[in-house]
Amino acid sequence: MQATGRWTGGTARATRARIRKVTHAQGAGASGLAKLIELHAVSAAGDALIAVSLAGTLFFAVPTGEARGKVAIYLLVTMAPFVLVAPVIGPVLDRFRHGRRGAIAGSFALRGFLAWVLADAVAGGGIELYPAAFGVLIGSKAYVLSRSACVPRVLPSQISLVRANSRISLAGVAGVALATPVAAGLAAIGPEWSLRVAFLVFVLGTILSAMLPRGIDAAAGEVDANVLSADQGRDLPLETGSRDPAEAWADRWAPSPLPDRSAAGADQTLHARSDPNADAEPAPVPEPGPVPERISRRPRLGNVGAAVVMGLRANVALRAMTGFLTIFMLFLVRDQPLGGLSSELSVGALGLAVVLGSLVGSMLGNRFRELAPEPIIVGVLALAALTALVTAMFYSVGTALVVGAVAALAQQLGKLAMDAQIQRDVPERVRTSAFARTETAVQLAWVLGGGLGIALPLNPVLGFTVVAAGLLATSLVIGRSFVVLVRAGRTSRPRPA
Repeated sequence: MQATGRWTGGTARATRARIRKVTHAQGAGASGLAKLIELHAVSAAGDALIAVSLAGTLFFAVPTGEARGKVAIYLLVTMAPFVLVAPVIGPVLDRFRHGRRGAIAGSFALRGFLAWVLADAVAGGGIELYPAAFGVLIGSKAYVLSRSACVPRVLPSQISLVRANSRISLAGVAGVALATPVAAGLAAIGPEWSLRVAFLVFVLGTILSAMLPRGIDAAAGEVDANVLSADQGRDLPLETGSRDPAEAWADRWAPSPLPDRSAAGADQTLHARSDPNADAEPAPVPEPGPVPERISRRPRLGNVGAAVVMGLRANVALRAMTGFLTIFMLFLVRDQPLGGLSSELSVGALGLAVVLGSLVGSMLGNRFRELAPEPIIVGVLALAALTALVTAMFYSVGTALVVGAVAALAQQLGKLAMDAQIQRDVPERVRTSAFARTETAVQLAWVLGGGLGIALPLNPVLGFTVVAAGLLATSLVIGRSFVVLVRAGRTSRPRPA
């Protein structure tokens, strides 16, 4: 018994050391990024425990016809939080940008409390199921927005934004992979048990949130959007000011080393982006003049830049595709199981393909250190369109699994790239609002895609033809935007984020 205990303890310590070696690599431990990475794994695990429990309650426990109605209600509940996210949560978090640790801890505490409420609702059949699920989604989105806005504050100089985001996402995939079998095992006892474990996970997340580095609450070297006039940078990121568009894009997309993202170098990095004579001795910074009242009261979000708009459009299409495939394929394999498997095993096989796709997407994002977000977005959108077209023409068990994996990979890489664009181009003063608006758009696209998956008949050729047509049309639009940006920059090699 003692030998077994020593072996278990040694294995746990070795595993912890190996995880810390990965998360603390390239200065992530010293900067505080490692703690954010580990915290995201905890958040993803808790969300996965809740999702598995609710999936069993809403989908597998009832007949197909009744399940469609319950899933439709859940989609409406999913959409509801975003009525608050863009106009309320994002600006509130922007205003209290010195309290991001508190916002993250609060999101964990809220989800933990509501996980316990959900456990009672599932066990007793109470009507509080949907309101509690609504609150969990609110807490989850508030966490995502706060965490995304914190990444530049703890980014070491050796790591690009795309790579940092991919590390965080990879930790989330690991958390889901660990939590899903636990939730499935607990579901055999009762769906409420995975929710009670989720409560404990979120309590742990609340404690870890308080241990995040103090630098997350600091705003040294960051820029307020309200110090610029409404006419500056109307069609460009605010950092480019009123420069000529071609000159600004040439500077943005020219090959260059990664900027110094330390607190001391933040101001120099900003001026290097906006001043072609950045190598000269910096002139004294004059005191800012009076800020127009309409600008100071409400910072503008319209100047996010053409690259961010392009990334958002592509991600809307990708998220609509994954929403459609999630709902459509769940009902399709329940009605027409894959390769003679049971419906449960078919759903499990699809889920495994999705997890593998997300894992590969995160790993690729971690490898794309020298590649800017824009070509990544164009590439994954084209790949998703081509895969959907092939699946529509040759639907089989293999193509169904491949399209699930590719959809997850494309969504993962596309989201990582868009997050890097926002973190690179949008001033910190309105960055959380920008994340809120983009997250609102892509999540609504997911809901609309899922609604289409409920409405269409369970015909795989028809379903994948619709997906392929939508993605091909979007690919043409995004490809044209990318060409315009490359020509404006007079170079074919974008600068990494």
